[in-house]
Amino acid sequence: MNARGLLDGALTAALLLCPAAVHAQGSAATPIDRGFAATSDVTMRIYLPKGRLRVSTWTRDSVHVRGTVGATASFFGGGSRTHVKLGVEARLASDTRLPDADWVVQVPARARLWIKQIDGDLEVTGVQGELEAYTVAGRMAARSVGGNVMLESIDAPVTVESARGDLRVRGSKGAVVLRDVDATVSVATVSGPVKVTGGRPDGRVETIGGDVVIERPQLTKAELEVQTHSGGITLRVDPRKAPLLNLSTRAGSPTGERITGQAAFGQLVARSFKGAIIVQRLP
Repeated sequence: MNARGLLDGALTAALLLCPAAVHAQGSAATPIDRGFAATSDVTMRIYLPKGRLRVSTWTRDSVHVRGTVGATASFFGGGSRTHVKLGVEARLASDTRLPDADWVVQVPARARLWIKQIDGDLEVTGVQGELEAYTVAGRMAARSVGGNVMLESIDAPVTVESARGDLRVRGSKGAVVLRDVDATVSVATVSGPVKVTGGRPDGRVETIGGDVVIERPQLTKAELEVQTHSGGITLRVDPRKAPLLNLSTRAGSPTGERITGQAAFGQLVARSFKGAIIVQRLP
């Protein structure tokens, strides 16, 4: 895929163009503890090519970052009350290693947040304004988020819990897990498996070769469409509250339990070109 090269190039360009308002010095990992005044709906950019990033919300109109910056990295941060940038860049232009950090960042709940990583461990909790996050490898998790959420990874697994609003997830090989998502969803992977548990996901899940599991959906007044090329589709439903099932595959008739569901509980459409479709009964 060209996505890896585009993501790496975009991140590198952004880091080179971003002004270094504040720099951390030293030959070892450097502690960081900084605050920035901000509006309640501040627009933020965070560039952390490698390492660990935890973002949570608080009631203050400010942004706070604490943690450490790697020995080969330099910290930058600054902006205005409406726009704040945080990140790390290589201390030496000739250093080809990814600059790294380990941060906890607190932001206003209605912040508009944009994050780019290459190889990192990312967790975002509570953001209700807007969230866009991109990574190549590592791990990505979003919990109790709302508003517009867009998550994209190449190899990193993505987990979303308790999301509301609009949710888009794009991936290649990494697994995608959605739990208790009551949102308009659009999920697409190449070979990464997808599992959706509970919630009221209204929208579409699509993979080329990844298997899809839909477990105990609550689709009242909603429709979820699942489509794969060669991936298998497993539907685990409570027959007493099962959505109307509309199933089709060229691999043969769906197997497992004979459950048709009811339109009063929404509709679940599952299509696969080569993959099997299995229906399982939950107590």
